Amino acid sequence: MRPKLKIILTLSILPLYLFVKFLGSHPAWVESYYSRGLYVPVSGIQNFLFGWMPWSFGDIVYLLILGYLLYWVIFKMRQTTIKQMFLNLGVSLFLIYFLFHLLWGFNYYRESISTQLNLGNSCQLDELVGVTERLAESLNSVHLSITSNDSSKVEHHMSIGKIGQLLRPGFEHLNQTLNTGDLDSKRAKASLLSVPLTFMGFSGYLNPFTLEAQANHLVPSYSLAGTVAHEQAHQLGYAAENEANFIGVLACYYSKDSLVRYSGIAMALRICLNELYRLDKEKYFQIVGQLNYGILLNFEESRLFWDRYNNPLEPFFKSGYNQYLKSNAQKAGIQSYNEAVVLIVNFFKTDKT
Repeated sequence: MRPKLKIILTLSILPLYLFVKFLGSHPAWVESYYSRGLYVPVSGIQNFLFGWMPWSFGDIVYLLILGYLLYWVIFKMRQTTIKQMFLNLGVSLFLIYFLFHLLWGFNYYRESISTQLNLGNSCQLDELVGVTERLAESLNSVHLSITSNDSSKVEHHMSIGKIGQLLRPGFEHLNQTLNTGDLDSKRAKASLLSVPLTFMGFSGYLNPFTLEAQANHLVPSYSLAGTVAHEQAHQLGYAAENEANFIGVLACYYSKDSLVRYSGIAMALRICLNELYRLDKEKYFQIVGQLNYGILLNFEESRLFWDRYNNPLEPFFKSGYNQYLKSNAQKAGIQSYNEAVVLIVNFFKTDKT
């Protein structure tokens, strides 16, 4: 690339940033012209290019980039002038920022799903208690249908691809009833980076440049469907973590497969229980005491799994992701995952299915 073009692109970072923030202050525009407009064909192209691959193309690209950076630092860095490094960094930042928003990132600024579905932005304690009790009752029922006794934990050996297929009826139901969008043939994949993801404390991620929904295949099997559904909600353009949690829960809930339903209801229940513990510990312990022992074994399985991979670097990764979310219109940062509780409560308090 010519030095003059590098200078132009580097100097264009600030105007591009201001343009993104300007559009981001008009969520109705983003919703109409991007999320339900440009993003539809763009995501279709990404899916056509990368969705058919059984393995993660994006993970391989990330590994190649990491390898090149290490090679550059070891062998090329001393041969590069400060000006060249500055311009190369500027061009890289411009291209990453531009492609990120063009291919997916503008979805962070779309209209909230609470506005679209008229769900409201708060809920009452008695409503939280009622929905949590209902979810606990549903989870007990699904658990018994799978294990035939209340003391065995749920586990399976389904592939992530198979889970994605079982989730399809749930997503089709959501598209028909809530107009969430069609997954088409978008696939979920097992991440090649599952080991580093685990040490970083993440159960999955969406690659915004290839639109591949990546799930960490090392996590306890009972929770996999919830993770896959969450990442596929991101594929549909629901960038906010609380909304991806909400859509993911519903996709599992409306699935016809008991294992998938169990995973989604368990995720919804844990979100509600976390909030209930903060507000009413007595009621929290009362509801937990009503859960089948096998369900508690699954919850303990998750806790032990993440404790086993706990390491001094994890807080730094979480802090970086927290800042990433805040820079993309999620004021609560990493805590926004738990904000799904309002959406879940306000939906299930009126839903009779």
